[in-house]
Amino acid sequence: LHASVYQAILANIHYEANAIDQAAACMEQVLHSITEYGMADFQILATLVRARLHFSRKETDAGLLVLREGQELGHQRGLLRAAISLAAEECIWLCRLQRHAEAKSIAARYAFDDSGPVKDGDRPHLDLVPQSLYEDKVSRVASRLIIQDDPARVSKLLKPRIQRCEKLGLEHRRVELLILLAMAHQQLDQPKVAAQHMKTALEIGARHGYLRVFLDERQDIANILAHVKLARKDGKETTLLLSQLIQATQEVSNQRLEKPQDGENLIEELTTRELHILQHLDSGLSNKEIADSIFISLGTLKWHLHNIYGKLGVNNRYGARVRAHDLKLLKDKA
Repeated sequence: LHASVYQAILANIHYEANAIDQAAACMEQVLHSITEYGMADFQILATLVRARLHFSRKETDAGLLVLREGQELGHQRGLLRAAISLAAEECIWLCRLQRHAEAKSIAARYAFDDSGPVKDGDRPHLDLVPQSLYEDKVSRVASRLIIQDDPARVSKLLKPRIQRCEKLGLEHRRVELLILLAMAHQQLDQPKVAAQHMKTALEIGARHGYLRVFLDERQDIANILAHVKLARKDGKETTLLLSQLIQATQEVSNQRLEKPQDGENLIEELTTRELHILQHLDSGLSNKEIADSIFISLGTLKWHLHNIYGKLGVNNRYGARVRAHDLKLLKDKA
């Protein structure tokens, strides 16, 4: 059992370094009984790594199943901290998968949605869990649930949590929250502010060897990374990390993860104006820059973008660009 704990820790380190094969090899040495008899920390660690390895291989259903089984086992064993931590992880991955309705359902049950005081009912015995644990889960889950509709609130929610992480030396969590903060400012059409927060995250990540914390968000941070400007004084490690991440986002785009099947068409045809905006979207300009270049207000542009996303069946700029290229609505850049 003790050897399994060390193997699980090592697997997590390999995962963060994106050494997926090495992480999988370590997990093969981890006894499944660690989740049945080990402490809450051990159950959380082993379950998280198993699930994340599935997600890294695009085995979505398997990853979600591992997290759900872990939650059930946590409740059975009375390890509420384990159940809550794994439920938060499930919400996070559902948001990454654009399955927000499912994520909101789980978040409401576990009070991750920042909806106010917890009431008695079908929710777990939340009063038995430290408040600091819930503050951590709310900052990570609620931010993802509301980032498209209320990014300003996300910024307000995250900043004190980031300061707390810095004070306590929780650098990995600090990087994760900085990435979310950058995503929020990107939604607020503040690309320079978003890029600055991302640069801070990159500096910390490079210093500690973090990689996967960025890669797991690569579909949502591609545009932000493109605006990050580094100088010689920023160091080789930070420059290398940025280069790796930009390459990874380009590879995702080239793989066409949302490649349509034969015969698949648009939900509704785009207008000439929408196609024109889509062409500007592919240039990497900010919303304000696009609006200024075609002489419309920012509000009007956002209304057009809402319609474009709906017709393409996507939720964000990155998805729109990938989908548009798949449908040959835009010319692939040389």
